[in-house]
Amino acid sequence: AVLPLANLSGDKEQDYFCDGMTDQLTTNLAQIGSLRVTSTTSAMQYKQKNKSLPEIAKELIVGVMVEGSVLRSGDRVRINAQLIEVATDKHLWAKTYEGDLRDIMTLQSEVAQAVAREVRVKLTPQEQERLAKQHPIKREAYEAYLKGEFEKRIQLDPNYAPGYVGLAGNLFFKGFWGNQAPHEAFPKMKEAALKAVQLDNTLAGAHAAMALYRLNYEWNWTEAEKEFREALALNPSDQDTHHEYGHFLLAMDRPEESVVECRRAVQLNPFDEMLVACLGWHCFYNSQYDQTIKYCLEAFAIEPGSFWGHTNLGWVYEQKRMFPEALAAFKKSVTRMDFPMSQANLAHCYAVSGHRRQAEEILGKLEEKSKKEYVSAYDMAVIYLGLGDREKVFQRLGKAYTERAGYLVHIKWDPRFASLRSDPRFRDLVRRIGLKG
Repeated sequence: AVLPLANLSGDKEQDYFCDGMTDQLTTNLAQIGSLRVTSTTSAMQYKQKNKSLPEIAKELIVGVMVEGSVLRSGDRVRINAQLIEVATDKHLWAKTYEGDLRDIMTLQSEVAQAVAREVRVKLTPQEQERLAKQHPIKREAYEAYLKGEFEKRIQLDPNYAPGYVGLAGNLFFKGFWGNQAPHEAFPKMKEAALKAVQLDNTLAGAHAAMALYRLNYEWNWTEAEKEFREALALNPSDQDTHHEYGHFLLAMDRPEESVVECRRAVQLNPFDEMLVACLGWHCFYNSQYDQTIKYCLEAFAIEPGSFWGHTNLGWVYEQKRMFPEALAAFKKSVTRMDFPMSQANLAHCYAVSGHRRQAEEILGKLEEKSKKEYVSAYDMAVIYLGLGDREKVFQRLGKAYTERAGYLVHIKWDPRFASLRSDPRFRDLVRRIGLKG
């Protein structure tokens, strides 16, 4: 694990810079296949906590930790880093690196290679090449990247591959969750991901972005799995890729494998409530309802307001016909994230529990909303399903197919659609998506 690098500048405004350095060093180490590297998110939990190294190591299940500090003065940067074997409290190595901000990637790479040597890890030729391959940067461009301003980063430096990966990730979020029409978001996502691959074919995030595009928009299962496997070979410690690969496996009718991948993601980042709750989602689609509840409760222990935790809990209680509990959970998820998907979940539950008026009120609001902005046809189909209007359900599913709506690749496993599985129109939809019958 790489613990949060301390900010020695005395300027709180530079915290983002030190956090970005921590994340980049973690990313560099994660590219080494024989190391298991805890995610930045998990390590960042200890930024403000006064815990001993043995306590941290036990919670993160790691044996060796990197800690250090960063001092930035203008365009000059100094990195102090040390490597500690926790069990023996032995300082294996310590060194100071200093240079110009333009060469910051090189400095970070040198630290990662030194760590690998000290823990006696033999780098493959490909890993050596990836760590040695660095891109000189401009200060404004690097700062924009650390702040998540990916479009600005690309404008300032159009040849920096990670900037395109970040942009692709933002576009995927918009297209999948319904913030933007898929036909608007996903082609732009593909363009950004392809540019990243062209600039640096060894960048795991670029292949992961392509995998998400192939899975969720192109429905090209063979190429999706190829890209997922390439991304995991390049960075086996990336929890997000394990998590998304689990989604692919679920869509491919490989539910047990999907749970394994999601468990790996949680092991790499045990403090991410979304990953923990998502593991519950995979159990839910495997009809393991008690396991789903268990993981939801674990997610709430990390973040009481967990959107995914409340959503999954609502789905489980609805299947168990515990409608008051399901409605309470869905209302909490709407409070946390009020967008069409969460509203559709609540409306469906209202409908199947006999509260038709409340369901129709939500339906009416979403119908009005859809006249001005994108609302997923899949979400609308879910509401009509609860209201028992089968013709409207298939109309909306046909539209969802045309627009490549998010979640459509998982419709076969959605238990709410179980009553439609014998309908020839549903079987035809599954066939046209390319899923196993």
